[in-house]
Amino acid sequence: MRRKIIQTSLSAIIATALFAAPAAALVRATVGQPLVQAVRLFKAGDYTGATAWVDKASAVSNKTAEEQAVIDKLKQAIRTKSFVGLGSLKPNPQP
Repeated sequence: MRRKIIQTSLSAIIATALFAAPAAALVRATVGQPLVQAVRLFKAGDYTGATAWVDKASAVSNKTAEEQAVIDKLKQAIRTKSFVGLGSLKPNPQP
């Protein structure tokens, strides 16, 4: 029961962080195009593929603070969702 509540809460937080309309207007196409692909893969459950696209967005130089914030939110969402999907209560090791 507790796990179900946690998953529901995390899903709500992720949805709010990722799919809020104002965030889409804050990034340039060079950052936004890889993020669109990352979100598509994230929704499909392909967290490894999503991470690769987020890394491409991270590699863009001269990112604004808003662009970096969107990238960071997506990275956190991927880490959180992949952790929940493992069914383990152990934290993921930090690189």
